[in-house]
Amino acid sequence: MQGYCSIGCEASTWATAATPLNMLSLLSAPLTQLLTFLLLATVVSAGSCNLTDNRQDCVAILDLYYATNGMLNWSIGKPICTWPGISCSQLGIDARVTQLNLGNLALQGYLPDTLGMLDQLQALNVSHNSLSGSIPDSIGNCSQLESLDLSHDQFTGEVPASLSSCSKLTHFAADHNSLTSWSSHGLCELIYLGNLSKCDLSEQSTFDSDLSLACPLPACADKCQASCQAPVSYTHLRA
Repeated sequence: MQGYCSIGCEASTWATAATPLNMLSLLSAPLTQLLTFLLLATVVSAGSCNLTDNRQDCVAILDLYYATNGMLNWSIGKPICTWPGISCSQLGIDARVTQLNLGNLALQGYLPDTLGMLDQLQALNVSHNSLSGSIPDSIGNCSQLESLDLSHDQFTGEVPASLSSCSKLTHFAADHNSLTSWSSHGLCELIYLGNLSKCDLSEQSTFDSDLSLACPLPACADKCQASCQAPVSYTHLRA
């Protein structure tokens, strides 16, 4: 029997507990103990990662799976590097997730904060889905990120300033969402440093407004094709 580790257990424990040798030793134990062990092993295996997976990548990927309502065609329990849309630095032990290509999959849900645990991620594409909520601030922990495509979704809130930590980022697209603000930190710093060669924040809108980005915008806004809407005064609202 192959051992698995869930988010809440130590990999070494189940790697040891689920070996054939230990299974044989359990045969001499009372039948109730054996049945209890098999039941626990089944529960742990369902919704867990393979023991060859990097633990922090495992946590982030599983959280993404459940945050998108399990809509991804992923085989839970098999190595995450074999799952559709996931590319890794290598196969086998010590492999790290380097790319997530999950565009145009009709995904719903949100991006979990644990996404920042993918600190070797180089490219993330979740474009042309129906993802909502805010862009997690933890995205700044993905320091190896070179390409980030969040376009044609339903993201709201601000563009996180933590993106300034993604010094290798050259491509950022978050057009066709409902983002409301962004500061001069983050993207502007990357633009001024000359690293971010492509930036698109155009077509931000809500159901009741053509533009959702509020003025004033940072000085670098033109580099990201961004436009804003001035706040409507209370007097105008009453009229």
